[in-house]
Amino acid sequence: MSASLSTITMAKNPAILSAGQNFVNNFLNRQAPVVTNKLSNGFRVATHTNTDNGLATVALHSKSGGRFDREESAGVSHLVQRAMWQGTANKSAAQVQEAVKSLGASLNFEQGREHQSVSMNVLKADVPKAVELLSEVYNNATFSDSGVEAARGQCIDTMKDAENCLMTQLQGNLWGQAYESTRREGSGAGLGLNPLGLGDVVKSAEAQALKDFHQQYLQNADTMALVVTGDVDQAAAEDAAAKGFGGLSGKGDTNQDKRYTGGSARVHAGKPTAPYCNHVALCWEVCGADGADTIPLKVLTEKFGKYDRFHNDLTSNQWIRFNIERQSTQMGNQPLEVVTPIFDQVSDTGLMGFYFSSGIGAERNEAWHFQTALQNEWIRFCMRLTPYDVEVGKHLLKNNVVFAYDGAEKANKTIGKELISAGDHVPVEQQYSRINDVTVDQVSDTMNHYYYDREPVVSTWGVYYTLPVWNQARRNMFKWRY
Repeated sequence: MSASLSTITMAKNPAILSAGQNFVNNFLNRQAPVVTNKLSNGFRVATHTNTDNGLATVALHSKSGGRFDREESAGVSHLVQRAMWQGTANKSAAQVQEAVKSLGASLNFEQGREHQSVSMNVLKADVPKAVELLSEVYNNATFSDSGVEAARGQCIDTMKDAENCLMTQLQGNLWGQAYESTRREGSGAGLGLNPLGLGDVVKSAEAQALKDFHQQYLQNADTMALVVTGDVDQAAAEDAAAKGFGGLSGKGDTNQDKRYTGGSARVHAGKPTAPYCNHVALCWEVCGADGADTIPLKVLTEKFGKYDRFHNDLTSNQWIRFNIERQSTQMGNQPLEVVTPIFDQVSDTGLMGFYFSSGIGAERNEAWHFQTALQNEWIRFCMRLTPYDVEVGKHLLKNNVVFAYDGAEKANKTIGKELISAGDHVPVEQQYSRINDVTVDQVSDTMNHYYYDREPVVSTWGVYYTLPVWNQARRNMFKWRY
């Protein structure tokens, strides 16, 4: 008598774990609503009280990330974000820095493919002053030659730090291959280039290019939002926003073109010695953050879960343990080191998939075997998804919704990205309701639509001749019938 893997899994876990359910219920009962208002010009203001410690996080979020650069000027958006703080029409760079220091704050910059933000932590009483400083910088930046030069150094340092992060490089290659067709002169460089930009452009961009970008994308009330979280005086925050940003005009949305192509990027790491691992990231295109299929896709991402051999982190995936034991007996005990899902969205498109790293054994094909085993799990989601799978994914997703509001800074980022990429904030209760409404058929149909027999995009790093190739990934995107 044989048993399927899902049957084995359910036998080991006869009921959905609900140890954290009381915590979740208590959180929902205590959770203050996120209040979102729109000024007459379209500028949005969101406030959320989740602490009473006298501190608040103030952030200005904008839809002005790397996708709005052009290929010949990739990096201008990143440079603008830093150069704005190097002097305004009313304050020198030293005075701007002194104003930040007087608030007891430090600036936190975030530069993404679509979303961009600047935040600071201040006292509750200083929130109006922080908003006033943000409006002064965003509305009156001068982009002097000396200020632009100072910003270049900051941007280059950030780019060097990113180059040392392997996962950042893999994801950058994924987006670069997936949306390579948007990289053409005269069009938005779009999603195919590094959001931090190109070093040559950052070193040579002229002040006029920065002024033009600032005027087009950072003076648009329709694509900007002020978010204040923590210990918040809602009326004071909204009054300060009206004074500082009420004069902006709305210019409509600013999305650039997108065309998914799929593809493969392989980076050779050197000779195959003992410490080496192969690193593989594989994704496919999914809907944007405002798409109706986002919740079912997130449920499956949570069900797929994470694995870390060093921390014995299995989360929801007993099947990974099963595959590790099976594969290691066939491949000379070369371990699967790490598995983690990838789910990265902008407003109108996104990438979903997984990353893993594995050792290099005598056969030199371990990475391909592990990739096949992981893709087979996604095929199972398409063809043999069980109610238990969906319930586990829903349970884990609910927990992560709660964790996204754990602290003023995390809540601020969550709300800001919702406003910029999804177009509006969705209350936690409504998110829970949408998650509860997800059915097995809905999740299976969604997965078949986006995964089954689609073109993947693959990014690999390791010993070249041991890395899996795109054709191998493509043929694992459907079920072989013979």
